[in-house]
Amino acid sequence: MTTVVVWECQDGGIIVTHINPDYTEPSQIEAAKIKTQEIIESERGSIIRHDYDSDMLPEPSNDERFFNVWEWVEDAVRVNMPKARDIHMDKIREMRNKELAKKDIEYMRALEADDGSSTAIAAEKQALRDIPQTFDLTTDTPEELKEKWPEGLPKE
Repeated sequence: MTTVVVWECQDGGIIVTHINPDYTEPSQIEAAKIKTQEIIESERGSIIRHDYDSDMLPEPSNDERFFNVWEWVEDAVRVNMPKARDIHMDKIREMRNKELAKKDIEYMRALEADDGSSTAIAAEKQALRDIPQTFDLTTDTPEELKEKWPEGLPKE
């Protein structure tokens, strides 16, 4: 267990800093907290400091997309899963849009060839457009959320 400091920012976000484990004197620890607070306040405005136990932090996500989903709620750091789902769906939309662009080319070629395949391609495009409304992102953690991906949609 190590001590961390959770800085609650005006915009609702948080910053988590770890205290240097070499600092053993209370005066060293407090000086580090004060210096960190000065730096953060110069960049983000006024903040609230919470001394916290690192063992109580949520599991870190190794995906930097979820870097900003932690929040300070009711005296604890919590994962904002609706925000995590929105971030994940944005990534799905990005990949979906790339696939739609490819399908647009296929569709135009099918129309020019007049081979009847344009109807099937149009259905594939509609299925891609429907993903944000139909794909279920219900999970409890960002790690579980990362595993949810529409079948047939390439990951980067």
